[in-house]
Amino acid sequence: MTYLIARRAPASDACVAIVPSPMSRSAVGAASDAAAIEQHWEDRCAAYREFEADPDVLADNERANDYWDRIDVTEIAILNSLDTSIRAAELRLWVAWSHCDGRKRPSVSQGDVPALIAIRASLDWHEKLIFGAILNLRGEG
Repeated sequence: MTYLIARRAPASDACVAIVPSPMSRSAVGAASDAAAIEQHWEDRCAAYREFEADPDVLADNERANDYWDRIDVTEIAILNSLDTSIRAAELRLWVAWSHCDGRKRPSVSQGDVPALIAIRASLDWHEKLIFGAILNLRGEG
């Protein structure tokens, strides 16, 4: 199996992810790939929830970097996942969107569709396009 090693830049070398290369294929197949990407998504959501709840995170770069390192590892794994399902495409869109605008980060980072439907009219054009694609992949909207 081929592996990719990714480091978060330009921050510390503390964040290192070793994930299967998209060019390799696990013997356990698509079901395992789907379960793995879902686990990475859940880990990412947990890290974001903890980040948002931590009252000291904005005053302490070291503390913030611990969260960002965890988030980066999960995002790298989601990007490099071998899963090519509709759900995998949706998760990649959520990750991409979370890098566009910090104002809606909690709803976007958690994939909170009902919260975003409630503010859909106020979304910027690029957000409407991303959200529309996510809803289409889910068979909604």
